[in-house]
Order: sequence, then structure tokens, then C-alpha cells
Amino acid sequence: HLFIEPLLPLDSYGYVMNRPVEVRIAPLHMNRTSTLHDDFPELPAAGNIVTGPIVKVIEETTNVIDSALCAKGRPIARDVDGLFCANSSYCTPRATKRGEELVLNGGDPTHRVTFKKAGVFAICYCEKWKGDATSCERAPEWMLVGKVIVAGAVGNEDWVLDMGVIQSFTLNGYGFSDMQTLRGGEVGPIHTVRILEFGEGDCRNLDSNRNLASTSLKVCSPLNKGRCQMHSTINGVGFSDANISDIPGSIWRWNSTFPYPAVKHVRPDGMGASVATFAEVAILAEGDTIHFEDNIEPSATHWRRKEDLDRIVRGADHGYSVLELMDAGRQARIPLFVDPYPELTITPPEQGRWWRSNKLKVEHIKGTAETSPLLVCWGIKSSENDPAVYYHNAGYITWVVPSYFTRIDFGLTTTAAGAIAPIMLSFTTGNNPLYREARNSMQLRVAFLNTSVIAPAMSGVTARPLERLYDADQPHEASQAVCGRLFSELYSEFEFGFPVPRGCWIDYNRYGAEGRIVALYIIFEPLNGLRAETNYTIVMNAHLKQAVSNYTGLGGDDPGLVEITALDDIFLKPEGVVDIGWVDPDKLIVEPARAGAIYRDGRFLDSPTARGGVAVLSGAQTFAAFDTTVPSDDLFVQPEGDTFGLSFLLKGDPTNPIRAQSTLRLYLWPLSLWELNHRTACEAECRPQENRACNGFMPCTFEATQSICIDYVPPKLTEWVDSAGRGCDHYAGAPGVCASDAADFIPSNGISAIFACCACLGGVRRNSNIVKLKLPQSMDPARGSEVVHTVRFWQVTPVPKRGFFATRFGVQVTDVDDERPNYVISSGRYIIKPPDENLYSPVATLVDAEGWGNPQKFKNDPNWNNYYLRLQIPASLYGTPWYGTGFLAKIDIYMPEGFQCKQVLKAAPRGVGDDRIELPVLPFESPTGKGGIAESTTYEGGNESTPGAGYRAGKWEFQANRCTFFLERYTALFDNQRVYLHVFALNPPYALPRNDPRNFWIINFTSSGDSGAPEGHAAPTCTPYRPPACTATGENYYVNPLGLPGARSFELLYPNETEVSTVIGPIRLGLPLNLTAEPNYTTSFPVLGIIADFVVQPHFYHLSARSALQIWFTPDSGNFE
Repeated sequence: HLFIEPLLPLDSYGYVMNRPVEVRIAPLHMNRTSTLHDDFPELPAAGNIVTGPIVKVIEETTNVIDSALCAKGRPIARDVDGLFCANSSYCTPRATKRGEELVLNGGDPTHRVTFKKAGVFAICYCEKWKGDATSCERAPEWMLVGKVIVAGAVGNEDWVLDMGVIQSFTLNGYGFSDMQTLRGGEVGPIHTVRILEFGEGDCRNLDSNRNLASTSLKVCSPLNKGRCQMHSTINGVGFSDANISDIPGSIWRWNSTFPYPAVKHVRPDGMGASVATFAEVAILAEGDTIHFEDNIEPSATHWRRKEDLDRIVRGADHGYSVLELMDAGRQARIPLFVDPYPELTITPPEQGRWWRSNKLKVEHIKGTAETSPLLVCWGIKSSENDPAVYYHNAGYITWVVPSYFTRIDFGLTTTAAGAIAPIMLSFTTGNNPLYREARNSMQLRVAFLNTSVIAPAMSGVTARPLERLYDADQPHEASQAVCGRLFSELYSEFEFGFPVPRGCWIDYNRYGAEGRIVALYIIFEPLNGLRAETNYTIVMNAHLKQAVSNYTGLGGDDPGLVEITALDDIFLKPEGVVDIGWVDPDKLIVEPARAGAIYRDGRFLDSPTARGGVAVLSGAQTFAAFDTTVPSDDLFVQPEGDTFGLSFLLKGDPTNPIRAQSTLRLYLWPLSLWELNHRTACEAECRPQENRACNGFMPCTFEATQSICIDYVPPKLTEWVDSAGRGCDHYAGAPGVCASDAADFIPSNGISAIFACCACLGGVRRNSNIVKLKLPQSMDPARGSEVVHTVRFWQVTPVPKRGFFATRFGVQVTDVDDERPNYVISSGRYIIKPPDENLYSPVATLVDAEGWGNPQKFKNDPNWNNYYLRLQIPASLYGTPWYGTGFLAKIDIYMPEGFQCKQVLKAAPRGVGDDRIELPVLPFESPTGKGGIAESTTYEGGNESTPGAGYRAGKWEFQANRCTFFLERYTALFDNQRVYLHVFALNPPYALPRNDPRNFWIINFTSSGDSGAPEGHAAPTCTPYRPPACTATGENYYVNPLGLPGARSFELLYPNETEVSTVIGPIRLGLPLNLTAEPNYTTSFPVLGIIADFVVQPHFYHLSARSALQIWFTPDSGNFE
């Protein structure tokens, strides 16, 4: 046998920039080095052999180095120390034999080579025979031994991070591995001298003085569950366990996310490269360098070939650069090619391991002061317990003061500890120009900083603690169906509403806090994020974990329990802060009502066997002359006119009944919709069960979820004005007006603005959405089904102009001292409110801009036509989470008769980068109002950000001229949001003039609203209550099955979702109210006919005669006359 052993670099993973290293090469197994050179005994005076084989190292930059380029190149002196090449064929020192290897040391065992920059370097070899003066000048005599990665940072990077916010940054470089770390030192005015004293700004001297570290930042280590520790001591001396001097950097690996993006298989692409297919989106970028680990193995019959193929598959130590990403990030094309291509085996199957070596992420750091640039040093730790050795100045970090929201509010509904109930978060954006400048998607982050006090919960009436959504814990898994799981309402009074999310995702382990800090993210479509100087409201469920006496310090380093952050461009600066704010709830979480006969705390009837503490009735009775509520014969109570009211059965717990003088608070949903006039009062009364007491009218007032402040209104006045005729709006109009004007301009009633307006921040108060009732003094306790009273309220005004589908409301009861709350969600009938006619004008319209839509203008065209349709959601749509048939929330688009709907996509721009052209009807600056929903071509995930996501947003169905979008469970589209759709269809087989009565579009919106039932809800197996044949009471299924005959009710506590489904529509397309501002819209397009029987005849046929042409044809105007 003849074995040809290649020379290979040894210890290739030991190459680190600025760290002296021995350059060693040798065959892997066989002793062949003795035949490669003479062992020259003669040494020059310096002790350095100057004859023998030449080994040189050359950086690989733009060109891929092979043996031919080895002959031409030579190292650059500023990049490599310890190797001098006078030209491409003469270098010193020479390689010398040591044992079975060649070492580039010229016979000096202490000689080392230092690479002064990071990168990929080629090791080249030429056998320089004694006496051959021209050897190594000939190209064929050079060979490429191999390539090595010199680990290190590229250097000279700049990062600008926001002070007071836990952030991260990415350091670019080569050859990163798990043990590499960073350390920040200051070059600012405080510590510059000190650093200059010990290292003159050079990171390589830090290993001799561990006390050099910035005092202007903290490290929020995952080892400490996200709690922050100083990077250095305040005086820079004496590190201890309270300090983290070496900040670890993390690399991206096959197991960095769950589910794991492991390699399923690697196969040739037929074009001189390979395609690696991942089980999940690998979150890589073109140009990234990846390495395969040893469980991806090639097959070979000979051990020598197996060894060679192993080395090649590993990336020959320097890895593979990602040439192209495909399949939305689940495939990567890499320059791996072998002929013949071996079979690659992955053990276990489809679980190939890999890592990325060109980027190091430095996480969980927080600047504590605004600074001039801080020097960032890169180094390596040999083990977790050893000090890091630093080798390079990687760049500079500057901490800047972030921009803050101009106002931020956090309102609780119930205050009962242990309850899961809606909360309201409102914030007003500042005037930061970054809102307009970002060209890619932006994000909004809502972080709960101490989930042992308040934690996010699942949305909907069947609220429960937030479950771990493993398929929604990375940005690429964001889906609109996740948004509906997290948020009950997203609202803004801005013309476009709250921007339609591209998707939402959850960070359960924020800052490595193991669930103590949970962050919720909303990703917006490009150019359709938040707007500067605009108010936004989020309503979501939260779990109130424990009662507190105050909130001070519960958010850790941060001044609030909830942090809201508007984030910058998701690609260019994903953690950059546009606006930020922290907030605590406006009310304390208090101890709830206690269970047990020894307590007088009131509790609703609400157990697995008996429910319906507040069961809404049909509203058929009229209790007062001023009650204008319309009686309902179906499952809904619907407001009429500008007032609202309803009646409900009040059922207390059998052991802890609801007693006289208790306070009821009804939280009207949607919370962002109701804006009750807090300067008016509603009316209410209690009607007792037969032979029981609950007599008289009750106090009925309004409160706001986000304010416990009450302005004083003089008696008999519904609106206060000062002596100049100015109302509270004047005092709310600008900061400082209360301070400057409130004591003056006192009206004749003597009540100044200090009391009438300025008690609540100058009259700026959030919307009142709570009906507060005080039960009568003369009242028998409401106890189970034994004593059931009927409570009625009316004159609730004004009724919202906006609409909503079937919904419940929350109710809290407190004792006579307004303490010990108990919370329940209403049951029985739903509340429903169609939007006022012409509230949104238009709900739907078609884009009529040249070149955008309607390219196929004639009837019976075999090619698909297309249109751009704008929708404004008239009422929030929810993909109901309850059991049943599903897909009950939908949008029906009916095209004119004769069309055949084929496909619906997002209204995407044309071109990319600087050549990108948006729809001409959109504003030039963000937000454009161009939201999107799932496309018919990508059912899974529903948009580009969720390829193959586990939580699908919806699906499309096409039948004749109808295009229907079905919302998946939990998917939500919120009131007033605007979306643009790109609709494809076949034209009808006949002409449709624009004024043909058949040429119109219709839109229907269908939803079951907030329908739902408790887990385990099921009908009784027999007709209650008829013992001994049936002992089931039915109290968990019917409104009042055990009541007295006159009050007994077998209406359902939780009507089925199919029965409460309603439709808003049919709605015809309309035109914007301001056609001057929005001219490029229409309600329909004509479908042109084709002229038939076309004849052209001249009067005279002879040559050169002037003639007139007669033209005959049969027009085609369809069936319209």
C-alpha cells in the first residue's frame, strides 16, 4: 500500500490574536518528517536556523487562498509578529523538526508567532532544499497545509446603549467559543487616568490588575436570576462576590432555542455546495460562520479517507460561511463540496449539532450613568474559575440617557390578591424622530419585573395563568395568534388605530431571571409602528399574586413593576430604546375576602358546582320611568340611544353571603371603549326575592380603572367652568396651567380649579368605565340559591359610539368598609353594541392608483386580476378560545357577481432596499396604517415572520365571488385597526360597467366575541332538580334553577359560542370623507366588454383619394341597460 500523508496544522483551536503561539505542522499519523528536510546542525550566532523548509502564514480576505496563492502571498508585518518575509519566496525563521512535527521556530524552542488581528489565516509550506537557490520561487513547489481561525474581535466597533435599561450588544469576530468573555473598562473622565496608569488604554495589561473595570455599569447575571450586580466596586478596588468583573459572552448554538434548530440533514445542491436543513429556524444571517460538531459524520470504507472527510465536514477547523439562507431561514447553503459526496450520518437522527463562531453576544448589562466611551476588552478564560486574559481592544460603548414616554398609567380593575382580571396600561409616546425614521419592523416590549407580585395571564373570559408557549419564545416565531393570547384590547384614538401587529412573542426567561421577569413583545409591520406624541392603551389579563402594603423596591433596580419600551429598528438596532417608562399599579393589591363562616367577608357564588354570582337577565322589566333599555328576547342586552342599563341576579356564597352596604363595582368591557360621564350619576335599585328585604334605590356613580382620583363637582352642576368660561380641558391642555391659573379665575360658586380640575392632574383623567353601586341598608344577605336578589341600574351614559361583539364584564364586591374584595366574571346574557352608523368612513375601500391594481380590465380574461383593498376593523374580532367548532370569527369579502376569488396576499411593496416602492396612497412616514393579516399561500403562522410557527393566525377559503378569512383561536384584530389586502380574482365572463347595480363589494364581520366557559363546564346528565331521579342542581349550568318559581330560570349561564355569533354587515365599500386628502380610492372598477362585429369601411377605394371611414361595431356593456 502507498499512503500519502498530508501535512496539517496542529493545535488549530489554540490560535488567539495577540497571544504568542507555536506554529506546528505534521502528518497526522506517520513518521515522514525526516524525509522533508535536512537536520542542519549549523546555527548562526543568533541561534536561529536560516536554512530548511519555509512556512508562512497569509490572511485570507476576499480571495480564497489555495496553493497557487500561497506562492504569491506573504504576511503583512503589522498583522503577524515573529515571522519575516523579505519577499514571497524567502521567510525567516525556518521550520525545524521536533519529534514527528515541524515547528516554525528556527531551532529556538522559545520562539513564538503572534497574530495581531483575528481572521482566517492560511499556512503555506515549501521544502527549501540545501543548495537550491531558486527553490520556492517556483509556484508548483508551494502547497497549502491548511487554514486556521485566529480567534478574536474585529476591533474598532462602536456601540451606543441606553442608560438604565438592561441591554445587550453583539461583538463581531472570529473563532468564538463558550469560554470567551468581555470586560468593560472606562476611558471617561473619572477613570481615564487609572486605566492609562496601568495599561495606557491597552486591554492586554488587564490580566495583571483585575481591579480595572468600569464603575458605570451593572451586570444582571442569569446566575443571579436577573438581579443586577456592579461590574466594579465604586472605588475600583477590592472585587468580591458582589461584583462581576468578567462578563460572559454567549455564542449561538444548535440548542440556543427550544425547540432545537438542530441539523436534520446535509446534502449537495448540485452546484458545488451543500444545503444544511434545520429542524427549526436557525436564526442565522448570510456571512455567518458555522461549525458542525462530531455527531455529523461522513461514511467511508478506509480509515484514512474517513479521517480526511471528518476534517472536511468539520469545516477544516475554520468553519463554513453561510452563502445563502432559504426556506425562511430553515436551510443554509454552505461551501461544502466533496467529489464523490459521502453519505453523512447524524446520531441521533436529525439532531446534528453546530455552533456559530463569528458573533459573540454580550447580554444583561445596564449602564448606571451617562458616560463618554468605555473601552471594551476581549479575552478568554481557560476555565470558569480562572481569571480572564484579555488580548484586544474590541471597541467602545457609550451610555446615553434614553427618551421617556410623556405619560404612562397602570390601572387595576379588581384589587383582590389571587384574582386573574384585566388591567389597563396606557402610555403617551414622546416626539422622538426614531418613530418616523425606522424602515424595518419596530417592537413594543411590556415587561413584568416581578411576577411574584403581578404576572401576565392568558386573555379571554376563561383567564388562567400564562402557559409556556414554546413555539412563541423567539422573535421569528411571532404570530398574530400569540397576540390574541396575550392582549384583550389594543387601542388608540389615532386615525389608524393601534398598529396591527405582525406578531407577538414571549421572553419567559428575561435576563435569565427564570420566570421572575417575563417580557411580552409586539412586532409591527415595517413602516407601521407607533406614532410620536400619541396615546395608546393595552388591556390584558394579569394574575395578582399577593397583597402588598406598597410597591417600593418590588421592581428591583427599576422604579416600577412594569416596564414599557418602544424599541428601534429590529434589524439595525433591535435593543435600541425609542421611549421607555416604568409604572406601578394605581391601587394596592389587598387581601381578598376570606372563606369561612367565622368571617363576614362577602363572596360571590362561584365554585365548580355552583356558579352565577352575577347572572345577567334579559332586561325585559322596566323599573323606572327613565329606563330606556330595550327588552331583549335573545342572548344579548343591547344599549339604545345614549343610555344603557341592565338587570342581574345577585347570588352570594352560601357560607359567606353578600351583605347590606356592600359595594359592587362593575368593570364594563371593553375597558378602553367606555367613557362614562363622571360628572353625571346613574340610577340603580335592588328588587328583593319574594318575602325578603332588599328595598330602595342605591347610589350609582362612575369610576375610572386608571384613576382613583375624584375631582370635586359643585352640587347641581354637570360641568364646571371658571370665571373666564374655561372648563377642565383648559387646565389639562399644557403642563403648569394648574399651577399658574388654578387659584385665580374662581367662578361665582366659589369652587376653584384646584378642586374642580387639578386634583386629577389638571383634568387629564382616563376614561370612566366602572359602575359603582352601594347595596341598600335594608337587605337580607344574598346567600346561594336560598336568597337571590335582582339588581338593576340604568342611565349609564354616554353609550360608546364604537361597537363590540358579545362580551361579559367583571364584578367586584367589597364589604361595608370597601375592603376584602372578591371578583367574578358575569354570566348569563351578553352585552353587545353595533358601531354607530358611519362611525368609520369607510370601513372598506379600493385603491385606485395607476399601476396598482386592476391590470386585467376585460371580461373573461384567463389571467388573474388583482385589487388592493383597505379595511378598517369596525369592532374587535376574536378567534374564540373556547371549545366547539372553531373558526367562528371571520371576515367575508364578497366581490361583485361573476368574479372568482383566487388568492389574498399582503399589500407588499415593490422592489427592495432603496428601490422599494410602497403603495402610493400611504403616508410617506411611519405609521402608514398598512397592517396585514395571514396570506392565503402561507397558512402556517400566517405571515412572513412565522414560517411554520406552532400558533397559526388564520386561513382563507375561496368560493365563487367570496373570499373568507377565518381567525384561528386567539387570533385577534382590534377595533379601528387598518389593514391592506392584495386580492386576486378571475374577472366575470361578462362586462360590468361601473354603474351596473351588480357591481358592488360587500364586507361582513362575524364573531362570537368573548364567549367562553370555565374549564370542565358540561351540561347536567339529567333534568335538575328532581330527586331521587336527579340530584344534580344545575347551578353550574343554568342561571337560577333552584330559585323560587317566579325567579327560577333555566337560561344558560354560558351560552354556546355558536349561539352568540353575530354579524356586523353587510357593509358596502365607501369613499374617504376627505377626498382631497385621499383621492386615490374607489368603490368598484368596471369590467370592460369586448367590441364585436367590428367593421371599418372607406367611402372611396381608388389610390390617393381622400376618403371618410365608416366604423360599425356591436358594443358590449353586459346586461346593464
